[in-house]
Amino acid sequence: MSPDRKRGMNNSVTHSLLMNLLAIVLISLISGLPQALAHYFPWKQWFDVTLEKPYTYVVGVTCMLAPVSALYGYWSAFPPPGEPFIWAIAALLADMGVSGFVVGVVYHFDDFSFLKIKVKASELEAFRHGERSDDE
Repeated sequence: MSPDRKRGMNNSVTHSLLMNLLAIVLISLISGLPQALAHYFPWKQWFDVTLEKPYTYVVGVTCMLAPVSALYGYWSAFPPPGEPFIWAIAALLADMGVSGFVVGVVYHFDDFSFLKIKVKASELEAFRHGERSDDE
């Protein structure tokens, strides 16, 4: 008999615990990708429509909840060990955290890119008027 078996440890529960934690991490990371893709999706070019704020929120929440819903479907067939409610809440919180982080990074990148464009435009305008920048 193995030493783990003597101590009463069940390897399948430990294995299942780690696999379900890994599933939560993967689903959370996977949910960030559709968030970024939906943010930069060419809605105007493909569908000739500019999404208003409520519709962008609907798309964002759908992108966030689709991967975690797939995990919930998997868990309905193969339940995780322990209390399923705790697993569901942990998966949802991890998914929301990663999705929120990705959206924050994307908006920060947009602000930074807009600021760079604005600086370049002001430099171009100054050049057109014959002004020179201080660093030249």
